[in-house]
Amino acid sequence: MKMRVLSVSMGAVCALILGMMASSAGAASHCVTFLSQAPGSQVPFVTEAVNLTYLPFDNNIGFFACAGQPSAAATVVNSGVTCGPPTVKPSLIIDFSLVEFNMADYSVQLGNNPVKKLKLTYNIVQPNVQIMINGACVTNNNFVGIPGLIGGNVIGGVKYKAKACTINLKKKGSGPFINQFAIGGAVINIDDICARG
Repeated sequence: MKMRVLSVSMGAVCALILGMMASSAGAASHCVTFLSQAPGSQVPFVTEAVNLTYLPFDNNIGFFACAGQPSAAATVVNSGVTCGPPTVKPSLIIDFSLVEFNMADYSVQLGNNPVKKLKLTYNIVQPNVQIMINGACVTNNNFVGIPGLIGGNVIGGVKYKAKACTINLKKKGSGPFINQFAIGGAVINIDDICARG
């Protein structure tokens, strides 16, 4: 039996490996976990390469354009979201505020790919809650009941699904990517805001 030796240049091997790494980088996720923030840090700040800022918060229940009072405060605390066993890790407590997460910053972390999916954990300390996706705002007494309030599960062209402790957003077919996202409430605690491209 004859064996053939295949001659391949080191440059070709490197190019192949780099190409595989680049294509897999676009499928990666990027999460904001607040681990890089000291307890007591207040928005606005940049954490895990994502800029967080305030938008006006409205505590009135309804489906409308974002408007309302100037935000009060959002502070990093050293206790996790109580969704299951309690944890001792940083999370963000939002107090009568609407906090925007810069989707362009997430996109950069996803290899300059647009955000197709977003997931986070939350705990409502005091209703009401507000969420904004691609400019469409909804305020309700909880996140799970939002589809009943708006008559469907699409906000800002993006598929919306909430459970007792988690929110999942997903690009809907040929609909828009997740270009804008903000979340807030009277008092809510959030963590692990993870995006995928």
